[in-house]
Amino acid sequence: MIIEITKRYKEIYDRYVLKLNIEFATDEDENIISLVNRLFKDLPTGLKTGFNDHAELYQVINEEKYGSDRYRPANNYFNDGDAGFRQFIQDITEPELRRLIEVYTDLIIEKSEYIQQMYREEHKGRIYTSLLPDAKAIKLEELEIVEPSFIVLNGQNYKLELQEIEGTVTNDAREEQRLTAIRNDFAGQLEAFKRNAERKQKRQSERFQREKNQIFVETLLNNAEMLKDWEYITIEGEMWLKYKHTIETTKIIYNGREYDYDAETYDRLYLMGLKMKVMPNVSESYVKCTRGKNLHFSGTSCCLGSLSGRPLFDMIRELPEVMKIANMDSPLNTNVKNYIAREVLPNYDLTEPDEENEGDTRVRRTKIWRI
Repeated sequence: MIIEITKRYKEIYDRYVLKLNIEFATDEDENIISLVNRLFKDLPTGLKTGFNDHAELYQVINEEKYGSDRYRPANNYFNDGDAGFRQFIQDITEPELRRLIEVYTDLIIEKSEYIQQMYREEHKGRIYTSLLPDAKAIKLEELEIVEPSFIVLNGQNYKLELQEIEGTVTNDAREEQRLTAIRNDFAGQLEAFKRNAERKQKRQSERFQREKNQIFVETLLNNAEMLKDWEYITIEGEMWLKYKHTIETTKIIYNGREYDYDAETYDRLYLMGLKMKVMPNVSESYVKCTRGKNLHFSGTSCCLGSLSGRPLFDMIRELPEVMKIANMDSPLNTNVKNYIAREVLPNYDLTEPDEENEGDTRVRRTKIWRI
């Protein structure tokens, strides 16, 4: 059986969707085919079979990344009609997509093993019933015997006598047999559960090892281009990335509009020694600089706005470019803010552009990161 999940862009809806395709081998077990067609042929239905809500799925994909409210972890609709799951589909990476396929495969295997176990339990139940019929034991002292007891059969009287039978199973022994059968059955179920858990743990270990190897290879392949402007440093025994270049402010954002900033005319706004801790998602607490004069740094502390908490991969690409922009709509450094407001902005036309100055390169609208 081949399971394929692809992430596709639907232009008509302007969003990404997940497409599931399952192909069976020619000698595939009929029970497996029936199970998949009933419960797993449709991806949302299959995920609903294994997970109560988004949070349970996100825990095995990337809990730290997808734990925020924008992915709506408390929701339980696993399709692109749900805003949180739609955001999850848009942000899922290729390694995470491979992990999703592994998880979906595990759901099918676990459900198949569960159903087989249920059939085994049904079989045991029939054997148990046939071997140990639930007959009510009658105590001798409860019988009332009238002497002489006899039976009339075909006009002939037959005398009844009670005689002890050697070697029979007593009620206590029969009860012990029943309890022993229950104990053995429970022990068998426990052993089966243990074996299933061990197999699942082994599959997960192998899957994580494959993913770790794949990520390592991808890191090596992308390292030269992605990290060419960064270098590794150690701070208090922890790994950090340091940007090799000085970052100069080239733009100002004021009231949602972008203005060119001329460092030759005004004070030089810059950052030196920009660095961030190597971690899956980088928050403001783990971004520092050595020195500089920048709207979004005060001392060594910074304000990242919507960049805070983004994956390390995004921060490597985006952070230096974002730090070139002085966003007056959310400043951190009061001194720099006052300088720009006092010395720079009065020299710009802050009115809304009209048709006559739409081509003016000094003032233009742009789509930017909101800091």
